[in-house]
Amino acid sequence: MHQQSLPERDCQAPALRRDGEVVSLGGDWSLQALALPGEVQARRRALGQAGAQATWDLRSIERLDTIGANLLWHAWGEQLPERLRLTDGQREVFQTLQANA
Repeated sequence: MHQQSLPERDCQAPALRRDGEVVSLGGDWSLQALALPGEVQARRRALGQAGAQATWDLRSIERLDTIGANLLWHAWGEQLPERLRLTDGQREVFQTLQANA
């Protein structure tokens, strides 16, 4: 039987970066990345520190699946933030979540 190991954490690409009121998310927000030990909890803590007035910029996210989008959706109180920058593909993922909420 062949065992597959989890990928090593990419320490060079931070998932969340803050510049004033702009919170930029980048890197991998997929099941594969979130499956790493402690990753979901660490990202939840970081998202919770952003503040209600933040402008969210998701355009640097390299991979976003419904698992990663769900993590963001719940951090935002199950609604899109008023100030949000994202790609058309990301918008479609969140519209699907919104329609099924």
